[in-house]
Amino acid sequence: MNFPALIFWLVIVCSFWARPGTVLVLLLASVPFASLSLLPLEITGGMTLLPQMMFAVVLILKVVAPHVVTLSPKFINALQLRRLGYLTLFLLTGIIATLIMPKLFLGQVIVFPMKYSWMADFLSPSQANFTQSGYVVLSVMTAFAVMLMADEPGFTGTLLKALLAGGIVGVVTGLIDIAAASAGLESLLKPFRNADYAYLTNATLAAGTRRVVGFTPEASAYGPICVEFAAAIGLLRTLYAEGQQRMYATIISVSLVVMALLSTSSTAYGGLAVLGLVYAGNWIRRAAFSSPLGQSGLMSELLVGLGAIIALLSVLVAHADLLNPLLNLIDELIFNKALTGSFYERSNWNATAWNAVASTWGLGIGFGSTRTSSWFAAVVSNAGLIGAAFMGIFLVQTFARRSISRTPLSAELLSALKLSLVPALAMVGVDSPGPDFGIWMGVMFGAITGIAALRPVRSSIGHVAAYRSIAARTGGRWAIGSRAFGRFPLPKPDQDSGPDKPAPRPSFRT
Repeated sequence: MNFPALIFWLVIVCSFWARPGTVLVLLLASVPFASLSLLPLEITGGMTLLPQMMFAVVLILKVVAPHVVTLSPKFINALQLRRLGYLTLFLLTGIIATLIMPKLFLGQVIVFPMKYSWMADFLSPSQANFTQSGYVVLSVMTAFAVMLMADEPGFTGTLLKALLAGGIVGVVTGLIDIAAASAGLESLLKPFRNADYAYLTNATLAAGTRRVVGFTPEASAYGPICVEFAAAIGLLRTLYAEGQQRMYATIISVSLVVMALLSTSSTAYGGLAVLGLVYAGNWIRRAAFSSPLGQSGLMSELLVGLGAIIALLSVLVAHADLLNPLLNLIDELIFNKALTGSFYERSNWNATAWNAVASTWGLGIGFGSTRTSSWFAAVVSNAGLIGAAFMGIFLVQTFARRSISRTPLSAELLSALKLSLVPALAMVGVDSPGPDFGIWMGVMFGAITGIAALRPVRSSIGHVAAYRSIAARTGGRWAIGSRAFGRFPLPKPDQDSGPDKPAPRPSFRT
């Protein structure tokens, strides 16, 4: 155990006495530390224990465990099929397949083991069955924790702050990686890269461009993290309070896009392309159908976009060959990707996974039994057709959810959260070794489900009683970051956000 791991353990232990909202902030802020193992594999039984996993455990123990012990109505409600029921069924189906199928089809199905991805082998029980099942359980239970938190006072502000914290850490770790590489001090980052992964931290492209990896094993891990946070923060930008908060959100989202470009990850580039389409579609939706809350900032975004296009066209007219290096880079990363050995290897993983589905009559081979390059292939091959159907129904439910509270704020919040999932799903669709959808996506699933289920009386969105309770405890300031964000004005009684009344703008102080 090294010094960074000790620091994280200290913060993790202290987080047991913190509020769940604080733990959620720490959870998302720790996501970019994707190569820091907190304990040796000998102690964890082969599972790489990242900081985000331990913060997720703390959040689950603080939020979910008390409801499970007492079988509270909130937990029973969360288990309903219209809430997280189908996600639970996916988990149970996958675990049953993991316990039975590797033994039932022992030596009869060809797979690519998670650990030895370069060599095919026959199906058999392995350590990866245990570790991948643990990862999926953690992601699903994180969704439960966030959903159960959704009706707590100030949840909206906490979620906005948590996403911004994760984005800030993503940008800072990328800048540190660039500075360390430029100064020849990459050895100083080794304590943050002690997980049992294959590392590509010094990889360069044919054009000589070094790939930025941040505090992750490789660029293909760092780039998608930046895109995920950029999508969430960018689409939620108008829900940050005007002034400093929205300025921070804008700067961080743009910086994350830049860092994703510098990662030169083809997966991240694909995610950015999808994000661009999603953002344009959301802009049209806001302009045509949204409330005044959603239409805020539309003209400034349009002017910035048009200005960028005009500037780009002007550069191309004046210097037609100026963008040739960038175009060559894109050509190498995307259009010539199919000619690389990596593409062939990943395609072989997916083909083998689909063959495993046919070989087991659609029953699946269990979590972690084979490596893939697509999350969708992993879900179908690992959990079987039944488990994949449960996950498919849950995804359809997620994108179809509408808010019961029917406030402008809840409508905009749900739309932004759902759209932020689209680039993430596109990226895991082409670059994911197993069935785990990840803790970040678990937070999104839980937030969408919880916010959609809020009723006006219980809603933390524009809830007067909730605002007053926080102000009473903090003297009109945030308990966390109060010096940065100052005094919070209480809404008047007639501002209560019922179904037909506008909600006050969310901020870090809600």
